[in-house]
Amino acid sequence: MAGQRPTGPGEIALDEQTANSNHLAVGSTIGLVSLHPLQRFRVVGIVRYGGVKALGFHLVDLDLPVAQRLFNKHGLYDQIYVSSRAGVARSSWCVRSRRCCQPPPR
Repeated sequence: MAGQRPTGPGEIALDEQTANSNHLAVGSTIGLVSLHPLQRFRVVGIVRYGGVKALGFHLVDLDLPVAQRLFNKHGLYDQIYVSSRAGVARSSWCVRSRRCCQPPPR
């Protein structure tokens, strides 16, 4: 990874392939269209996903509150990836994950 992860509004990280094919680097400014009109972001990081350079799609990394605002998902998650340190039993982190990630009340 070059740079850092986004930590607030106006910051974005891109996958390496997207950055290279569009001649973008840390410090570049890009536009992003979501459910809202075009917004400008400063590239603060270039990332690899699992060490892979070419994903076949574009990957952007945004601060969680920024992403939730852009896609009208305040307080919601589409996916959560969980991993544990070596030696932690799967049953232990599954129980802990369920406890903290309950669906919102309807």
